Amino acid sequence: MRKHIASERYNLPTNTKTVAKHSLRIFNETGIRVPRKKIVAIYDNLLKKKYPLNIICINDAFSRKLNKTYRKKNEATNILTFPANNTPTGTSAAEMYINMDRVLREAKKTDTTPTRQIIFLAIHGMLHLLGHKHGNVMEHLEDVYTKKFM
Repeated sequence: MRKHIASERYNLPTNTKTVAKHSLRIFNETGIRVPRKKIVAIYDNLLKKKYPLNIICINDAFSRKLNKTYRKKNEATNILTFPANNTPTGTSAAEMYINMDRVLREAKKTDTTPTRQIIFLAIHGMLHLLGHKHGNVMEHLEDVYTKKFM
């Protein structure tokens, strides 16, 4: 059986039957406030409840570990997104890992709030789940949805 590094650390379900068909679940043990209502609205609008999504708030060390394991890059990143059935936990839900350490640093660097940075990253990750790649189209959609949900 495949070892699921995220499910071990965050006690996430690895049995696909335990994940509701159309649901959004947020796991946050970081102590940093997550704007849940906004994220639910973004999820409902962008993904239109097409499939379940787990959002897991993590730190630099765990981000680095996931990035090294799945992307062969030995560095922390602000967000990692995995489509359904191809996730670190092995669930049928898509997964988005938001690095809260990076959220705080990026918010300070760009003179914004952590809440706004989390909202931006949620939009960014969901656009990836819809198949968008980095580039002009994705940046335009990020601008449109950021204005709508901020």
